[in-house]
Amino acid sequence: MKKIIAWSGAIVFLLTAVLFISVEVNRRTLHGKLDRRAALVLMIARVAHTPLHSDSRPVGVIRKSVSKSSRLLQDSKVEVGRVYDHSFRHKKYSEKIILRVYEPKVKGPWPIIIYYHGGGWVIGSLESHDHVGRKLCRRSASLVVSVDYRLAPEYPYPAAMDDALGALAWIYKNAGSMGGDKNRIALAGDSAGGNLAIVTALEAAVLQIPLRAAALFYPVTEISSLNRESYKKYSRGFLLEKKDMQWFIDQYVPDLKDRLNPGVSPLHLNTLDKMPDVYIATAQFDVLHDEGILFVEKMKHAGVSVKHHDVPGMVHGFISYPRIFGLGDDIITEASLYLKKKLR
Repeated sequence: MKKIIAWSGAIVFLLTAVLFISVEVNRRTLHGKLDRRAALVLMIARVAHTPLHSDSRPVGVIRKSVSKSSRLLQDSKVEVGRVYDHSFRHKKYSEKIILRVYEPKVKGPWPIIIYYHGGGWVIGSLESHDHVGRKLCRRSASLVVSVDYRLAPEYPYPAAMDDALGALAWIYKNAGSMGGDKNRIALAGDSAGGNLAIVTALEAAVLQIPLRAAALFYPVTEISSLNRESYKKYSRGFLLEKKDMQWFIDQYVPDLKDRLNPGVSPLHLNTLDKMPDVYIATAQFDVLHDEGILFVEKMKHAGVSVKHHDVPGMVHGFISYPRIFGLGDDIITEASLYLKKKLR
């Protein structure tokens, strides 16, 4: 019996050592060192993950699978004052758009953060980003409204953009009935949702809807060209692959001429001086990294106040996996405190 226990301990130790060495080897890439947890995720993904561009299942099935896995990777629910769903009907469309509202525990009227979830305009949901809404609400002491915009390919561009802007206009008009302050509004979003937050912020300026700030997590800023250096460096094997982005873009903007439109590629604008104050986090090992950096530089050149955190060693989507990437939780906190200050 003692020998069995000893051998079992030796095997566990050996397997742990092999895993540790494998992760450490995987960390060393041609382009720098991965975060240890990112290296582990990528090592597992190579065996267990099917890239979206080669997933033959219907989009609806992929959405359900992503939603299920995302719930498993979220941490325990952060308590807020109340969570409920509301809806509005966009004046241009017949469909109702669902809004998930997170009320803080503190007394109102509250500042408002409107959140647009990621998922390539195709696969994200209110559920997949529930933890982000809760954390932003709790840590910024703000009313957070997460927008369930319509998804491609059933609803291609400009549906998501119209819903994003329609939600802002509706919330601005109805802020008081929700316990919010329409003069203290910020936008936030990750990845494709970051793209919608940018486009909505620029349109808000045209519509004279005042915004205090925006928080962007590794946003998409241009879709007309996937040839920047970060697309070359991280095109395969870093979770979000170049072919995945092409798949997303093909679903959302099937018409090639629309891909130059600032409504999906805001980096093409001559100036970004209409942007409010911005917090932006980019990830080092991300195909979107370079366009994020260019967007930061262009905003600064236009005189926009920007707080930029370029997260070393990290891959795209890291705020969506808090059970794996503790750093993602830290970034949400950092963004929440930034918005809290701007929304005073």
